[in-house]
Amino acid sequence: MAWINYHHLYYFYLIAREGSMAKAARRLRLSQSTLSIQLRQLEELMGQKLFDRSKQNLMLTGTGRVVYDYASEIFRLGNEMLEAVKSGKGAGPLRVNLGILDSIPKSIAHELVIAAYAIDDCFVSVMEAGSEELLGDLKSHRLDLVLTNSHAPLTSKSGLFSRCVADLPVVVYGSKKYAPLRKNFPDSINGQPFILPSFHSKLRHDLEHLFKRNRLTPRVIGESQEIELDKRLALSGHALIAMSSYRTEPFVEDGKLIKIGVFEALREQIWLTGVKMHVVNPIAAQLLETFSLVEHA
Repeated sequence: MAWINYHHLYYFYLIAREGSMAKAARRLRLSQSTLSIQLRQLEELMGQKLFDRSKQNLMLTGTGRVVYDYASEIFRLGNEMLEAVKSGKGAGPLRVNLGILDSIPKSIAHELVIAAYAIDDCFVSVMEAGSEELLGDLKSHRLDLVLTNSHAPLTSKSGLFSRCVADLPVVVYGSKKYAPLRKNFPDSINGQPFILPSFHSKLRHDLEHLFKRNRLTPRVIGESQEIELDKRLALSGHALIAMSSYRTEPFVEDGKLIKIGVFEALREQIWLTGVKMHVVNPIAAQLLETFSLVEHA
């Protein structure tokens, strides 16, 4: 009976995931020649080539794709096993790893963390990043849940499932000097300075579509993925901003930043996404089932 060398399998898995021998070698801090030897030994064990080296780019063969799928599951289960052992009740509070899209308002992220603490004694770790990075970490079980503003792409192999936890109106805010724009909104924003979310944000694309559909022509002077910066620029009077209305910050509540108008045809949804696991994190499972946000005026 042939035994698999799991070091060789992991090297193959990383080469396939990184897309090149050079990138995998840098990540593993090994020479390309060493990796090539290890890969050749794995191919000899399999009795078939795993990569098509006749093409300009390193491409998986049919057998390579099958091996890669199995390797992905093997190492995913390994990570899950380690996390399950580390988060065992006997070792202390259960650990919950949350991923938060960097453009999600901090008030919403705060609600998710508080909800986790309300379920049971736990240690909460929060990571902020872009959607692609967060979903990648979720699939590899480095995260238990991810909070984003879009539904996760679902495939038969992804194991991901999402639930909408909020459906929020999108509001235009500005400093007090923009109060006259409340009249004849939204046409009143034509020609006015406006800061949009960055291009990777779903809200950015929704706003641009709304502007085009309604022939609105605000003067876009910048873009940002940091909501706190947007609000401070609006507070200083430099521009208008658009964001969901959930739990407005104190400087909105005290009147320093005012509501100019609501885009009635536009909503921002917040989605909580989990991934199928053999060992279920009970706090993450309950959050995915019950967590929701109630809109505040």
